[in-house]
Amino acid sequence: MNALTLESAITAASALQTSLASPDAAARATDRMDQRFLEMLRLYRTRGGLAREEEVMRRMGHCASRPRRDCEPGHAHDSVIRLAWGGTAWLPLFQFCKEDMTVRAETARVVIELAPVFDGWAIAEWVTAPNSWLLNRPPIDVLDSHIQAVIDAARADRFIAE
Repeated sequence: MNALTLESAITAASALQTSLASPDAAARATDRMDQRFLEMLRLYRTRGGLAREEEVMRRMGHCASRPRRDCEPGHAHDSVIRLAWGGTAWLPLFQFCKEDMTVRAETARVVIELAPVFDGWAIAEWVTAPNSWLLNRPPIDVLDSHIQAVIDAARADRFIAE
């Protein structure tokens, strides 16, 4: 696990632990968003992990080829999966090229296909869930080898959801 992902995981675990220590800990422990976030941490752990948007933007800023506006937190990336949790935007790191932190074209095409009907949480769950259009394989596992099949699956699921 790289330092960026480890720092994000520690921050997330600490925030969850703090929320569990509050007076209404029982209510917060069963909070659906906390459970969903923990599940996303688990699902993405072996796929690059999750990182806070600010960390990703800071790392993008170290890439000389990136325009400055692309390195600012809050810059709209219509083709990026974002999860809002704990007052912070979290990004699955699999969607970025490790060398220069650009958005992977394959992932962007899938997100653009799904974004009209799914929010960031639904897209993050969609890419990690077994998909019947892909012989019950998660889209993230076949994204590199069968991009057109993943796009077709995204399009089909979008039409079903509309």
